[in-house]
Amino acid sequence: MKMQSSAHYPDSVLLLFAREPVRGQVKTRLQGALGEEGTLRLHEDLIRHSARMVSQSGLCPWRFCVAGDPGHPLFLSLSDDLPPLRQTGGDLGERMALAVDQALRHSRHVILLGADCASVDAAALGQALAALHEGRNAVLGPAEDGGYVLLGLDDARWLDFTDMPWGTSAVLELTHQRLRQSGADWCELPPGWDVDRPADLSKLDRLQYWLGDAPPPALTPASHVASAPPLDSA
Repeated sequence: MKMQSSAHYPDSVLLLFAREPVRGQVKTRLQGALGEEGTLRLHEDLIRHSARMVSQSGLCPWRFCVAGDPGHPLFLSLSDDLPPLRQTGGDLGERMALAVDQALRHSRHVILLGADCASVDAAALGQALAALHEGRNAVLGPAEDGGYVLLGLDDARWLDFTDMPWGTSAVLELTHQRLRQSGADWCELPPGWDVDRPADLSKLDRLQYWLGDAPPPALTPASHVASAPPLDSA
């Protein structure tokens, strides 16, 4: 894997998880509010927003990890030095596990970020990377709906992705349990959100940089990131 020496953390890599933009097959829960064409445009805008944020942050090398065709023109037009990858495996957990395993063969740390998680900005990404480089084994960016918007790992063994109830509010708590059981030293970022349902659309108005130029990264010290709950708190 080619490393970008100009990146602040050249030995880490971010995988931006995204689905190939195909009309009628993306963000289906939004189609009642936006229609198929409007939903497709929003899906593409979310991909652009996240890709530009990551690229302009200059924090670490990154690449798309695509469910569908990684050669779609949108992914190729937004990519930096690393070409898009195709997700492999069955359910989301298996695809994440395989992506983590492959990335960590070449990089010291890996960050997984959903392209629809527009609330994650360069400051949050900088916090996650700083925590990993200061010795944390894992970093979670919890989602308001009970899942998570960002995951960072230094080793695949810290988190078992099998039999996760993806798409439910139980994902975050089960992830907490598995991290505790693994003995990982982990921490959490402040909660974020993704865009999946009509009620989420108004959240985009909160974003100062929605579809605009991302601000320079704020490399907040890892000490400002919330520590993991005590082992006996769950």
